[in-house]
Amino acid sequence: MTGPSTYITYAENGEITSVLSCHHSMAEAIIRANTELPYVQIVPPVSPEAHYAPGGVLTTRPASTARLVGNLLKGVPAGATVVIEGQAYSTDGTDIVLEFERPGTYLIKVDAFPQKTWEGEFIEN
Repeated sequence: MTGPSTYITYAENGEITSVLSCHHSMAEAIIRANTELPYVQIVPPVSPEAHYAPGGVLTTRPASTARLVGNLLKGVPAGATVVIEGQAYSTDGTDIVLEFERPGTYLIKVDAFPQKTWEGEFIEN
């Protein structure tokens, strides 16, 4: 008796949309009951946060190019989404100046798929 096999479904850009472990005889039926996206069998472990599948090839996502230098958020690619305290902003690829009206610690997240998500804190004095 064999154990479960692991499958991923993925979007056109390679983003992993689901991970499924099941007996190989059930995979097609389960996947097609939930999505028409392409899928591929992979060798675990797999994590959508750490991997993507361009063209169905499981690949490690590259590190984020975003970095906080003083009050500048640098290296954020155009088209990325920056989330500050729950508010999302689109980016144009230029450095982002962080300035807030009130002192405090602000949580920042940068999503620039396929790069890994960057998270950090900015302290406004």
